[in-house]
Amino acid sequence: MKPFYREKYGGCMVLSVDDDPINQMVVENLLSPEGYKVEQAMSGSEALDFLKKTATLPDVILLDIMMPDMSGYEVCQEIRRRYSAVSIPIIMVSAKGHPEHVMKGLEAGSVDYVKKPFHRQELLSRIRAQVRNREIFEAEMESRKVTEMLKRILPLSVIQRLQQGQSMIADAHDEVTVLFADVAGWLSNQSLSSRNTTDVVLVLNEMYGAFEKLLLKYQVFRVEHTGESYLVVSGHDGTGDHINRVLSMAVDMLSAVQQLTFPGGEALTIRIGVHTGPAYAGVVGIDNPRYCVFGDTVSVANALEAKGFDNAIHCSNAIYAAVRSKERDRGSAKFIPGRKSMATGSAVMDTFIFKAGSWEAAMKQLEEEEREKEVLERESKQAEEAGSKDVEKEGDKEDMEQAKARAEALEAQVVTLETERDAAEVRAQAEAAEKRLAVEKLAVEKAEKTAARAQVDLLRNRAEAAEAERQKLKESMASYERLLAEAREAVAAAAAHSATNGSRGGGGTVGQPLVSFHHPHGAAAAAAAATATATAERDLLFSPEGSVAPSDFFSASVAGSIARGPGSVVAGQVSQSFWSMTYPIEMFLRDIGLPQYVERMRSQEVTPLVLASMKEKELEALGVETLGARRRIVEAARQYAVKVKSTAKMVAMYRDGQTLGGGAPGLPPLSTTTSQPPHATGGLLPPGPPGLRPLLARETSGAEAAGPASGTGGMYGLVGTVQQVIDLLQ
Repeated sequence: MKPFYREKYGGCMVLSVDDDPINQMVVENLLSPEGYKVEQAMSGSEALDFLKKTATLPDVILLDIMMPDMSGYEVCQEIRRRYSAVSIPIIMVSAKGHPEHVMKGLEAGSVDYVKKPFHRQELLSRIRAQVRNREIFEAEMESRKVTEMLKRILPLSVIQRLQQGQSMIADAHDEVTVLFADVAGWLSNQSLSSRNTTDVVLVLNEMYGAFEKLLLKYQVFRVEHTGESYLVVSGHDGTGDHINRVLSMAVDMLSAVQQLTFPGGEALTIRIGVHTGPAYAGVVGIDNPRYCVFGDTVSVANALEAKGFDNAIHCSNAIYAAVRSKERDRGSAKFIPGRKSMATGSAVMDTFIFKAGSWEAAMKQLEEEEREKEVLERESKQAEEAGSKDVEKEGDKEDMEQAKARAEALEAQVVTLETERDAAEVRAQAEAAEKRLAVEKLAVEKAEKTAARAQVDLLRNRAEAAEAERQKLKESMASYERLLAEAREAVAAAAAHSATNGSRGGGGTVGQPLVSFHHPHGAAAAAAAATATATAERDLLFSPEGSVAPSDFFSASVAGSIARGPGSVVAGQVSQSFWSMTYPIEMFLRDIGLPQYVERMRSQEVTPLVLASMKEKELEALGVETLGARRRIVEAARQYAVKVKSTAKMVAMYRDGQTLGGGAPGLPPLSTTTSQPPHATGGLLPPGPPGLRPLLARETSGAEAAGPASGTGGMYGLVGTVQQVIDLLQ
């Protein structure tokens, strides 16, 4: 086939077939500036003559339909008889644009159809598309040719890896099966020279043709072969049943060879060796690459073939073990024992003969070899015995000396061996001692690991306990924060209420106390306890260091018996919840995770607020031995005291807000002339600016004055205005 213009010159040639000169001129003016070479034919017959005489074929043909001698349909059909649509694409160009004409042109063999008058860019695009399709087709064909050529020298899996961009193929396979075959008797130059070369080549072609069909049938790869050898490998591509494939191919190879003969009737025989095991494989060579398989597995297969039998399959013990493991007794029945302790390179193994081909003749040959071996061994033994008798008969001095020298040499060897044996025993004892030490060391390490693991578990448990304690403290702090928020809201409400009453003129004058609370037992007891409780109240509200919780000196019964005026309902609830709240020492110690100190603190009548003012040495004197426990108690007690101090100040305002509307029913208001208790005996405020009046006064009853055994704890009364309390707290 003639070459195309693009293949020879690199450009693109377009053959325009049209009987109208104007159309020809338009096509030439359109394509020539774009780099196309334009050839013109004014009729269909002229176009056919051009294709017949030209040295290079056009890359695209533009064919008009309406021409005088031949229609475009006829010209297209004639061209398609000579060239395919892929080789020379034809584009029909006609003024007839009806679908019937388009269909008829495509059926005639054109690949595209353009209606006149055509657009310049449309025609150029259609021509470029056909040229591009042609290039793609040629590239695909070239790729197929390369792939088919590579299949002859490389496995398909390796070709795919090379096409994916892998530059080097070097694999180490854990298990492959190798078949090595050789035509028996051809290694003798005399037998080869006695045959005609043409006959030898014909027989080889026929034999290798049959083998190539078997390669495709069993999907195995032929690595390399010479005139006498044939090497096949399977499993290099991940095939799982590579042993069965190779054995089946070996059986078919024997069947194919047994059907071949040399001219004159001489039979052709081969020997086959099969082995499975690890191997290395890779592509070797740049200009002429080859897929090579090498390693001990190939050497063992070659040795099995070299020491094999005519028209028989000589297998290694690895093949026998693999088949037997898969098929058990049925697999064992496919083999018969072969050679015993045969040396195959660096390995010595027992071999087996696969029951295929001339395996019975191989078994007979093996028996004859065993008999010949026994005869040779017997003759050799007899010769040795006869030689020893001759030596004894000679009895000359020289021989005796030689024998003596040999005996001395043997004795020296015995001594050397004994020395080596003693040294080996010493080494064995040393190794045993080292082993015992290693075992003891491992036991110690194991014990240390166990102890470390126990220590880790203990630390984890302690961490979990600490986290639980921390969570409990968070919950306690949240409850105190909630009470403080309620107190602040009530203070705001009380301040608003005080401002409203002041604007309306009710509730008394500034500086006049609004309410006083009286203990139900009378004023005598109130006066007796005023001094002590006033000091506690001052510490509660205004001490910068510590504070005393109401639960430490107010009882719920007394707090509940306080007479209140018609104040805010919210303020009453907050005040009631605060004055009735208690926090026993046992609950405090359990919350911080130190319940073991409950009895000691309870015996000393210690409260959480007392603990807040104590130091670590005082706690140690109370019986708290560990530094961590003392620090935990002091820190938790001080946090609790801060919250109680803030909340107590707010609750004092709530009580004032409850009585802003007037005093308790039935109780006279406290006189404004009440004197401030001395500061030294527990007054609320230290001496300060004039006009600042005490806000709280302690009222006691006669029962309280009689002694502390009454157990009521006294009553606190709030004296002063709301504005004074707010100003003082600010």
